[in-house]
Amino acid sequence: MKLPKLIVFDMDGVLIDVSGSYRETVRKAARLFFAGAKGFESLPDPLL
Repeated sequence: MKLPKLIVFDMDGVLIDVSGSYRETVRKAARLFFAGAKGFESLPDPLL
């Protein structure tokens, strides 16, 4: 197997736009965080 000579990390989203998937991940994480919490039985959709 030939190893790659270059690996690129896109830390700020300039090369690949991740804004949509980032926002969806935040929504899912918030929903999981509040799931089962007293007083948050029915959360609005979309949450954020």
